Amino acid sequence: MLTPSRLTPKFNPAAPVPRRTLQNIMATGAGQAATRPLALAAVLGTAGALAILLFLPEHWPFVTPLVCVACFGAWGLAAKQTQVLDMLHRRAPVLRFWLRIGRTTAMSIGAASAAIGLAELFVRLIRPAGLL
Repeated sequence: MLTPSRLTPKFNPAAPVPRRTLQNIMATGAGQAATRPLALAAVLGTAGALAILLFLPEHWPFVTPLVCVACFGAWGLAAKQTQVLDMLHRRAPVLRFWLRIGRTTAMSIGAASAAIGLAELFVRLIRPAGLL
């Protein structure tokens, strides 16, 4: 059980978590991540990717891992905020909708970036050096 704080109150037995789904497990605090590393991953991944694209555009394949890191941080921050809403038993349907959109977008962009990075690595490894 989490240590109670102003953001994570004591467990309310009147409103228990009903099933063992991913969202409900996250609501109980299992796998809770710190905010600072997630924010650093999102900011540094985005800043690094933009710096490479602006100053070294010919090295664009190096952007894909940084985009994955940024997406991981963004997804984690959105999931963490959703977890806080769950633990406080707040409905907030509009905020939950946008957090769901943010998580889905981060997951989609991160997966696409990983696929593009792996494809680029694979192509560079199997092509003869003279054709590059």
